[in-house]
Amino acid sequence: MRKLRQFFLTTLVLLSSALTSWAEPYSGTPSASLTKIDGDYDTYGLTEEFDGYYVISSAEDLYCFADSVNGGKNSINAVLTADIVVNENVLKANGTLNGKPTYSWTPIGTSSKNYKGTFDGNGHTVSGLYFSNATNSNYPAGGTNVGLIGYAYGATIKNVGVVDSYLYGYQYVGGICGYDYFGTQTNCYNTGTVSGYSARVGGICGYDYFGTQTNCYNTGTVSSSEYVGGICGYNGTQTNCYNTGTVSGWGSSSYVGGICGSDGTQTNCYYLVGCGSKNTRGAYATAEEFASGKIAYLLNGSTSEGNLLWYQTLGDGNDAHPVLDNTHSVVYATQPCHSFCNDANNTHKDHSSMDAIGCCSDCGQFMAQEPTLVTESNYSSLNLSADFVGYYAISNSGQLYWFANEVNN
Repeated sequence: MRKLRQFFLTTLVLLSSALTSWAEPYSGTPSASLTKIDGDYDTYGLTEEFDGYYVISSAEDLYCFADSVNGGKNSINAVLTADIVVNENVLKANGTLNGKPTYSWTPIGTSSKNYKGTFDGNGHTVSGLYFSNATNSNYPAGGTNVGLIGYAYGATIKNVGVVDSYLYGYQYVGGICGYDYFGTQTNCYNTGTVSGYSARVGGICGYDYFGTQTNCYNTGTVSSSEYVGGICGYNGTQTNCYNTGTVSGWGSSSYVGGICGSDGTQTNCYYLVGCGSKNTRGAYATAEEFASGKIAYLLNGSTSEGNLLWYQTLGDGNDAHPVLDNTHSVVYATQPCHSFCNDANNTHKDHSSMDAIGCCSDCGQFMAQEPTLVTESNYSSLNLSADFVGYYAISNSGQLYWFANEVNN
């Protein structure tokens, strides 16, 4: 009987977990209040660092949180305990609107009530955000300062993804944050469509004044008149970020960047060739390089050890780009042929073949190849004169590489 009772209890726990992890779309009415963690953080599967945070487990909670911040409680902290769905099926496969969604989004933080707290997505996503207002005035009257977070001042925004969302404003529009002042966005991503009528629009952040985007990525479409970036539209410091989404601008000056539209500092950042970038902020990479695991490896600091953030399951039908999800695979580099794999026990790979200039056909590295020594019997077949007997006949870069090693060693 005891074993049977334990079976039913376990089954109930599993069913409860499954039901709470399935996200209901927004009902149209915000929660009346939010639950604040008061020493009972383990009830939510959280650690002590979240003590004092408000729990967001539904779209109703998210709207309630936005109302609280915009009403003046703008230093409160929040943590997501579930994926949040506001509207369903907002975008078509090409990133355009799939009809008008039912509910419009209320960006968290305004120009008069800047968000100053910590918003921790805890690895969850917010989907179905919809905002469309290109009026040149601050939200809520107009379309300036638009994003999951509208206007942030010294805020910490982390561990959250915005997906299947459409955000269109006048200016200062970002998938994660519209206007950031001295804040940080860390481990965040956007796959939705972000656009503006005027300027300073980015996949992660629209306008950043002395703030940072670290370990962030965008795969969504980003567009505006000018100062448009895959990660940030204008300014900020971007580190370990990438963009594969299309970025476009139509203004006279444009300032369109795969990573950042204008200004700012970029370190170890990569954007897809052909994404629309018109500047050299960040390094370009091909779709093949993104799919190969190369960019994931580079974003991790060219290592597969330690506290990794970037993962990618390689192979056809798997990840076309790196993800911030440790349920996917670690990327390892192979040697001496420099490629990438997911098998820690299979990192030895020999060079397969040499191309016409002496490089490995797979990884492009020079393959040291001993050149032919000119002799009395072969100089004529090498189209040389007898004066070159005793010389090495070098005809490609691989042979030159070998010769340099011989001399230098």
